[in-house]
Amino acid sequence: MGLDYSINQSWSARLEYLLVLLDGFSTAAPVLNVCKLDNDIIRAVFNYKVMPSL
Repeated sequence: MGLDYSINQSWSARLEYLLVLLDGFSTAAPVLNVCKLDNDIIRAVFNYKVMPSL
């Protein structure tokens, strides 16, 4: 999920939210390992267009 915003002709900004859910994966080791990994990621991005008229 994200939001894009054009600041002016050369600059834009983006805000993103990522949800990673890795439930119950296991390894092939002799002892069974079950792991749960959840992660919330928020990214902010600024873009500059070198030639905005093209």
